[in-house]
Amino acid sequence: MNTPELITIVDQDDNVIGSQDRLTAYQSGNIIRLASVILFNSQGQILLQQRSARKQQAALKWSTSAAGHVDAGESYLQAIRRETQEELGLPELEFQPIGKYYSEIKEGHITFRHFKSVFRAHSDLPIIFDPVEVATVRWVSPAELNKWLAHRPDDFSSGIRETIRRFGARLLSSE
Repeated sequence: MNTPELITIVDQDDNVIGSQDRLTAYQSGNIIRLASVILFNSQGQILLQQRSARKQQAALKWSTSAAGHVDAGESYLQAIRRETQEELGLPELEFQPIGKYYSEIKEGHITFRHFKSVFRAHSDLPIIFDPVEVATVRWVSPAELNKWLAHRPDDFSSGIRETIRRFGARLLSSE
């Protein structure tokens, strides 16, 4: 039998108050932590991932380069390092923090409440994505991403749309 993955639970000020398995945390309306990264290559392109069809949330939607829950005992930075390795097969990169925000997303009868810490990183290493986590990946220019988002917003997860709305120019600049 698999042991449930424990994720960090926080209060309204993002102070750690405990941990729970993911399903219990969501069903009880607790606030969790997420970490996300936008990855750039040397041509200034952004790596997008299309989430796997197996994902419970935003299946087959395009999203940030990598993202995930902050597990019990992890910092935001440790979580994004782990997620980048697990989802994209990239060894430890240098991550630059962009910012953090609180968000609530209603899906059906559940409201997902979370703080999300957003990072950026650069890499030209080959991407070896995990097909359990990721359907495919695509490099796009910031201009292509903005145009795609404007014309087909439903292709994207609510997470990337909110992240770009909040951090836009600062996040999508390749410098």
